[in-house]
Amino acid sequence: MLGAAAGTLVLVASEALARRQQRPGEIPPLWSRILATAALAAPLGWLTSRLTRAGPVAVGAGGGSGCSQLEA
Repeated sequence: MLGAAAGTLVLVASEALARRQQRPGEIPPLWSRILATAALAAPLGWLTSRLTRAGPVAVGAGGGSGCSQLEA
């Protein structure tokens, strides 16, 4: 629970900083988009590791290979 609260605070602070740096008509900075994507993917990775008992490397490799297939 403490980790989720800390992650939320980091994400809120980074979003505020990214929006402050953003100019009209621009997309948010790359670092901000990467952080937001990781925050969205983290619960799915956690759930996958719980259901399959796979380690973090296997879950990350599986998620990464799935994302590369979507882009092709």
